[in-house]
Amino acid sequence: MATKAKEAAAETKYSKQQFISSKKYAGLRYALEAILEDGKTYTITEVDTLLDRFMKGKVK
Repeated sequence: MATKAKEAAAETKYSKQQFISSKKYAGLRYALEAILEDGKTYTITEVDTLLDRFMKGKVK
């Protein structure tokens, strides 16, 4: 039973606006504005992966 609850919590999706207004991502708001799409929902894992790729991107 506990496993199902953890899976459900891990798969919860949030909107771009919810991530931008969250305290956890307060210092990354401008990056989130750039990489997340309006009207689409994301899991926390997806956003963390996108941010990681974005921050490791090479500047030309």
